[in-house]
Amino acid sequence: MSFRQRWTVAAALLGAIWVVIYWATPPHPNELPFDAAVYGDPEPIDDNRVDAAPDTTGPTAPIDPMVQPTAATDVEDAPPSPPVIAPEWDEHVVRQGETLESIARDYFGDHRLWRAISRMNGDAVDPNRLRRGQVIKIPHDPGNTQGIAAPAPEVTEPSEDTTDEPPPAVEDVPVVYVVRQGDTLSGIASRIYGRAALWTLIQEANRASVNRDGTNLRPGMELIIPPAPAR
Repeated sequence: MSFRQRWTVAAALLGAIWVVIYWATPPHPNELPFDAAVYGDPEPIDDNRVDAAPDTTGPTAPIDPMVQPTAATDVEDAPPSPPVIAPEWDEHVVRQGETLESIARDYFGDHRLWRAISRMNGDAVDPNRLRRGQVIKIPHDPGNTQGIAAPAPEVTEPSEDTTDEPPPAVEDVPVVYVVRQGDTLSGIASRIYGRAALWTLIQEANRASVNRDGTNLRPGMELIIPPAPAR
């Protein structure tokens, strides 16, 4: 056996002996597989522990920037929209030479209410260019051309009288109205009948003292208000 062969065999034996000694020697109790100064001592493992689910409701929970929370009260507690009284109107066919002022005077007894007719018809009617045969809307109430909020219902306390007797009938008889400053026949008809176009009933009932268009009303004048016609 040559020198090289003997040296190779000797090195192999030394290596085998070192491996046997390394694995046969128990580790030192202070040896740790990681740096304890940095990570600290590992916690003992409890085989009976049940890990809780991660908390996703706290301040560190992920927030979708596209989804914004909405309080339920924003919709549920919204006040209901008040009821609206829809406007009513009659249709009028324009005659030759008529203007909105003359039509307002014929219907309402006041030429200044032509603006109510204009609002009722909007862009469909040019106040300066009425055409013969054109059909326009005449509001029943000059103050309601686009719809107005209905008045709140009155809350009345129940009566102590629990009898089932029907209320006495109210006779539909004429009443007397005392003219006030600024009154017009159409305004009086609107307050009493709910329709300004019924001013002609008042004029007819008082034609002995009221002229045809009602322009001679004076404060203190007494007018007979006839019953409203049946619809």
